Amino acid sequence: MDLMSQAIQELIYFENLKKCIIDKITHDWNSKECIHEKIKNKYYDFEYMIEDCYNETGYRNLKFLHTGKTLNDYKFNDIKKWLRYIL
Repeated sequence: MDLMSQAIQELIYFENLKKCIIDKITHDWNSKECIHEKIKNKYYDFEYMIEDCYNETGYRNLKFLHTGKTLNDYKFNDIKKWLRYIL
């Protein structure tokens, strides 16, 4: 296998991994549970917490514990675009 095909395979692996992580966090976002998870693999190592937070900006709160970035929004809103930007 040449270097170019290895790079393409690695890029495909990374994109699939990112999509799986986004799908998992989105699924957790839409659940009714308070969640504290850690994701660790070749490219990512972070913890996040999702909890209910009733205020004027929404009633769900997603916080990445390693950076402190937070999202307050409503559960019915799709957060995939925001996650793609963050990850």
